[in-house]
Amino acid sequence: MQIAAGSFINITNVDDMYGISQRDFEDTYKFTDELEKKVPKL
Repeated sequence: MQIAAGSFINITNVDDMYGISQRDFEDTYKFTDELEKKVPKL
């Protein structure tokens, strides 16, 4: 698989991996603070 520099590899599970361009990634996904709610701060 070839992807452009700055792209991402989306790994849903070991059977579902694919490259996605930075633009498509930013248009499709967003960062959330869900992890911060689940992980205690040190």
